[in-house]
Amino acid sequence: MRSFHTLTGIILIAFVTMSIGAQIAMGASKGVCDPEHAFKCQDGRCIPMSWRCDGDIDCQNEEDEKNCPKVCGEKEHKCGDVTSVRSSLERFKCIPENWVCDGEFDCEDKSDEYQCKNVSCQENQFQCEELSGDYSLCIPQTWVCDGQRDCTNGKDEMNCTTKATKCPENNFQCANGHCIFKNWVCDGEEDCSDGSDESQSAPSNCNQTVNQCPPGEMWKCGSGECIPSRWRCDSEVDCKDHSDERNCTKIQHTCKLAEEFACKSSNKCINKAFVCDGELDCSDGSDEDECVGVNTECKKDEYTCPATYGAYGAESGHVICLPQSSRCNGEEECPDGGDEKNCNATTPATCKEGSEYTCPSTPLQCLEMTKLCSSARYDCGDGNMSVCGPTATSTSNFNPDQYIHFVKLILEMCKTGSEGCVCRPSYITNSTVCHCKDGYKLENKQCVDIIECETPGVCDQICLNTPGSYRCACHAGYQLSFGETKTGSRGVANRCRAMGGDPLVLLTNRHTIRQFDLVNKMHFPVSSKPGSAVAMDFHIKNGTLIWSDVLSKQILRCYIGNVSDAFLGTEMCDKKHEVILSGDKIHTPDGLAVDWVHDLLFWTDGGLDQINVLDMKTGKQRVLYSSDLEEPRAIAVDPEVGLIFWTDWGKKARIERSGMDGQHRVVIVEGDRVVWPNGLALDYVDKRVYWADAKIKSIFSCDYWGKNIKTVLHSHEYLRHPFSMAVFEDRLFYTDWEHDGVITVNKFTGADIQTVMEKVKSPMTVRIYHKQAQPKIQDKCENAACDHLCLPRAVYRESDRTEEKTWHDRPFSCACEGSTVSAAMECLADLDTKSGFSMFTIFLLLCVGGIAAGGFVMVRRRMGSRPFTSLNFDNPIYRRTTEEGDHQMEDPFRDPFAEPTNRTRNEGLPTLASADNEARGDTLSF
Repeated sequence: MRSFHTLTGIILIAFVTMSIGAQIAMGASKGVCDPEHAFKCQDGRCIPMSWRCDGDIDCQNEEDEKNCPKVCGEKEHKCGDVTSVRSSLERFKCIPENWVCDGEFDCEDKSDEYQCKNVSCQENQFQCEELSGDYSLCIPQTWVCDGQRDCTNGKDEMNCTTKATKCPENNFQCANGHCIFKNWVCDGEEDCSDGSDESQSAPSNCNQTVNQCPPGEMWKCGSGECIPSRWRCDSEVDCKDHSDERNCTKIQHTCKLAEEFACKSSNKCINKAFVCDGELDCSDGSDEDECVGVNTECKKDEYTCPATYGAYGAESGHVICLPQSSRCNGEEECPDGGDEKNCNATTPATCKEGSEYTCPSTPLQCLEMTKLCSSARYDCGDGNMSVCGPTATSTSNFNPDQYIHFVKLILEMCKTGSEGCVCRPSYITNSTVCHCKDGYKLENKQCVDIIECETPGVCDQICLNTPGSYRCACHAGYQLSFGETKTGSRGVANRCRAMGGDPLVLLTNRHTIRQFDLVNKMHFPVSSKPGSAVAMDFHIKNGTLIWSDVLSKQILRCYIGNVSDAFLGTEMCDKKHEVILSGDKIHTPDGLAVDWVHDLLFWTDGGLDQINVLDMKTGKQRVLYSSDLEEPRAIAVDPEVGLIFWTDWGKKARIERSGMDGQHRVVIVEGDRVVWPNGLALDYVDKRVYWADAKIKSIFSCDYWGKNIKTVLHSHEYLRHPFSMAVFEDRLFYTDWEHDGVITVNKFTGADIQTVMEKVKSPMTVRIYHKQAQPKIQDKCENAACDHLCLPRAVYRESDRTEEKTWHDRPFSCACEGSTVSAAMECLADLDTKSGFSMFTIFLLLCVGGIAAGGFVMVRRRMGSRPFTSLNFDNPIYRRTTEEGDHQMEDPFRDPFAEPTNRTRNEGLPTLASADNEARGDTLSF
């Protein structure tokens, strides 16, 4: 009887304990929610009241988003419903009433500026009288007379004269009108693009000795430049001819991978496939020493590639020889693309199919169909060459039936009366020409509407096709413009210009951090003493600039002020540098990215082979990934969808993506298009990834799933060794170690190549400082109340876009700081679930339940030989260990309430997170 009572007690304890633990683990606390601060779901869970009617589904049955009043407050304006990328996550939007009719678009449907009267622009703005006839808008004053038509009627470009640029006080004006920091004049380095700051005549009037490198302080390169002496033999190339890294003391070191080559005079390693390939990849050029089978001269029937710094010729005396057939064959094979320069050969020209008429004569003659036979000028010729009517010599034997047949055969290019087909008189009497209207193309005698929106870049952001034409639109924060041409594309405004001040180019070149105003052409230092600055980013809302110093192994921060309408000031950073990370937690921070919404900093560490995150408010840090990384380099973050992207140029080069919480890791690009992926940038508007490859000499782009890959630019001349990239409006900005300054190209076509800050040597990281580069986005961690780290979850979690779902868990994870077991257990004890119980409490309850269950089993076995009436339980919580299947123990620190994921790789250190337990898999529409 005593054994029976003992057994009964153990069973009751175990049952009660497991029931409580299960209820807690499922987050089904049935307590009463605070009606002022919480909303109660049908399953009993409490969620913050701010999540009610916020456009995101948080309750299992979606009741938090049902019966939501689509009304705004008394002093608010309700924007219209839209389905564009930027606002796809919100049901409706309210803006302050004083934003209505202020001359700037705040609603995506532009309803806040529709048919406004008496719009008053600010002092630094210019008023466009009309835009599409329904809007009266304000544009920045700096957009007036800048060569780009922003007002519909072109008012901003009327009566323009050459503006005399006046530099701010205590600054120097270059001969070309640009402004630079006064202390840069006569310092031995050209900072004006025209070199006028170092000339011995006006306007700088430097001494004759100015271009001689001061001994001790400066060192003169073999290619003529002067660099600081401390840059000599520092493992970074600063001279065009690499002479600053030649004849340096050899360093004995071992690479971490067998497939890597150890550079002799630096502690760097490169892929062995890069050895003896004709390019200097080691800073000392040792990867091209002792190569077998190199040439010093080419044969008579071979083409000799031009001597190029950074490759064969300029330093080593070696040459690259190509077959003569490679000359002007359309493919660049020399390191600088010299085999395709000064080529006169042109491909056979053809007329534009469907929009031009091909005359039946030689040489080739093309006539626009819309102008064909409108005058003798638009005829194929006189007499028998004419296609616009009967020839003069045949009029004596003129047969009307034959003439009609002739006209229909030659001039009726489209079927009369069909859509898009228009007929008009020829300049020759009694002749008619039928052709397709503008916006249509001829296919099988039918006029087919041209889908202009299929052409990349026809509109900067949103393209809407219309019969025979198209129209463009912009997202909130951007204004539609006609661009640099007077009429735009076929008279359609297609450019989207960012509102909110002039964009500034920020650039690190190791010994300075510089800024350049793209509109006013002003060039100033933000910091003249940043150490050895390499990676860099900014936080415009907090007014801070963050960069890494690879020599001191630190990440630093300085305050520059919340400036968005003017330049950042001169040497603002040098007032105070704050070290936010140093010590053994950091080694080689080559790339970093700021999450401006949740105040997080992500960085890659090529020395420790890690992806890390830091909460800049609390200073708490976490290693997201430490495995399956070889050479992580560039990193970028999109806080709107909770994703980070990074490049890895190791043995298996690739571009990867994961959630900001360290979950859902996916390789999005690998193979032939990634060999040495260096620069990386995100287009937040179009949701595209851009990267530059230093070996393929190309810039590519793809969507967030690695699909729809496009080649933006392929050039041996302009892509020698790209390092960093940024995207802004319709332009790409990138740095290249073999080119001074910053190169910018059209992000759609790779055309219109320009250079800004031309004389800045050793360029590293480039960023575009503007408020639209860090747009306002909903904070996923608002009211999260995480004790350690709050990390946003990924919106996109699958490797294929078609497999994406709508996730109903919380948009964030509460994660632990540190990577040790003790740190994880300490965090575990503090981390609260939605029920109000700590994770440690749940853990203890489950342990007690497990012990009780174990005791029951032991007693059962001891009583097995006695008569006993069995008591059977079907408990769905526990899985029988005798069942077949995979019984690997799951990660004990992983979020126990998150949606289940099937990992296919070791994702490094685990993430402890708190989230909703219920999960749904509704299909997400795109």
